[in-house]
Amino acid sequence: MCGTPNYIAPEVLSKEGHSYEVDTWALGCVMYTMLVGHPPFETKSLRETYRRIRNNDYTIPSRVSDSAARLIQRMLHANPENRPKLSDIFSDDFFAKGFLPNELPLTCLCGTPKW
Repeated sequence: MCGTPNYIAPEVLSKEGHSYEVDTWALGCVMYTMLVGHPPFETKSLRETYRRIRNNDYTIPSRVSDSAARLIQRMLHANPENRPKLSDIFSDDFFAKGFLPNELPLTCLCGTPKW
């Protein structure tokens, strides 16, 4: 078996054979990690991490935008055939429409952004 434990797709763990869909899975894990701050299935034990991957046991914090959460859920679908193709990922609303936060800090009312 090869790969980084936190990003291994369930079909790799099950030794069922795999294809490009494992890359979509890994991208979903990377996107989750970038938005949340840790991998979706991370635990202190490799055995527990693999159990969580096999069971698709992860939660997306409410602070993650709805469009990002939907895309992550699609990319981390347990069935590889139901994961989006790379072209579908980049045309997803999360990338196509840009980021619109659900709320902004009150300091936004006091001054202009400094770019």
